[in-house]
Amino acid sequence: MIESLYRENAVSTDLACDTMVEFLAAKVIHSSYGARLDEFETALGPATVIHFEAAVRSGLLLGFMQAIGFGHIPLQEPEPTRESVSLRAALWLMRTKMAAKTPLGKRELWRRWYFCLSSGAEILQDRDGESLWVSDQQRDAFFDRALHGFRYASLWEKPTSAMQPLEWSAEQQGSAEAQYLAWVRSNAAWIRLREKRKLAPYVSDAAIQPGDRYLRYPFMKIAEICSGRR
Repeated sequence: MIESLYRENAVSTDLACDTMVEFLAAKVIHSSYGARLDEFETALGPATVIHFEAAVRSGLLLGFMQAIGFGHIPLQEPEPTRESVSLRAALWLMRTKMAAKTPLGKRELWRRWYFCLSSGAEILQDRDGESLWVSDQQRDAFFDRALHGFRYASLWEKPTSAMQPLEWSAEQQGSAEAQYLAWVRSNAAWIRLREKRKLAPYVSDAAIQPGDRYLRYPFMKIAEICSGRR
């Protein structure tokens, strides 16, 4: 789950760090569940804790309603709309932010996020077993520390899957950047169309309405070619 949080911060915040040690230092509030629960209950009273990932698999709304005592209520779960970027993509984004002299800004960050989810980002696809942890021991130590004193620790099982530390070289960083810039040039009109419609990066291209897809986009593409922006 902490790697999911790393990916989320890579695409949606100005946080810039490329190791789990730095990230955990920045996000310590998220990695000591016993202490956080104690603080919450001291301030607000007894809490009910649910396993978020399990609730998502079975139906988050239904699971929440049952957890607070409403029993079985027929609910229509919304379709998941948020696809995560790969760990490689997150690391590329983090290092891009680290190298930038000024914050990327929302538009540039969203463009890069959209690229990470596109078919053009093959270099950013994860390999089996890759992880941001440098070793099993580092991962296990975090797991033990995060759940120390947490009375619901049995909701989670310590990970046992084999992992391979993700290695991402300066050459790969440069190649990904070059591919991104080429992708922007090739898809400039489509990207601007999405931006005009204020579509978030994780929103599918299928959300583009037919009028935009078959009328506005071709016009923008022709205008782009005529102006020499490609």
